[in-house]
Amino acid sequence: MQIKSNLLVFFTVTIGACVTLAAPGADETPLPNGIVDSRTEVADRNLLTNGNFAKGIAGWQILNWGKNGTMEVDTRELHDGRPTLRIDNVEACHSFVRQILKAKPHTRYRLTGYIKTKDVEPANAAEKTGAILMVGRKSVYTPLLKGTNSWTEVSVEFVTEHDPEIRVDPSLGSDYGFVSGTAWFSDLQLTEIGEDQPANPDHVEETSKPAQ
Repeated sequence: MQIKSNLLVFFTVTIGACVTLAAPGADETPLPNGIVDSRTEVADRNLLTNGNFAKGIAGWQILNWGKNGTMEVDTRELHDGRPTLRIDNVEACHSFVRQILKAKPHTRYRLTGYIKTKDVEPANAAEKTGAILMVGRKSVYTPLLKGTNSWTEVSVEFVTEHDPEIRVDPSLGSDYGFVSGTAWFSDLQLTEIGEDQPANPDHVEETSKPAQ
């Protein structure tokens, strides 16, 4: 892994790379392996650390499953005046950053954010893949963005069952396939909506709309 830091923070990652770049914020409870405890947070508060990437990649891990992806905090492509996370797959790849939080059981959460894309193309047109916000290990995704799109607001709701943690992954590519192209991510938020009945596990509701 190579790291260059001037005004632009740049990361090159290889397959299997998983690097914790910062500790949780002062208002969060640190846990082993960089996990953040969200169980004491109040509803409507953003549970993510550094969801707008104003502090670079602090609080996030970087992963890459095909050796062809790079990730950087882009100080030129701004959203609401702030830097954005940029992921480039020069060749088809699945590249993403990850933040892990402790989960409450039988609780509904909402994951939202903004995505912009350029020339995002699946390696196989039939594969369910693109630029997404992904909840790892639950097969929960925001709507797929392919091709070239201006800033688009995306959202997905999901319910935990007995899940011990939530894995939030802004991703270029998915578990179902690799993609090439470029995607930017901004203003990511994870909020707790409230308790859900155990009889209704794994409810998923996803939306997307162009940013105003």
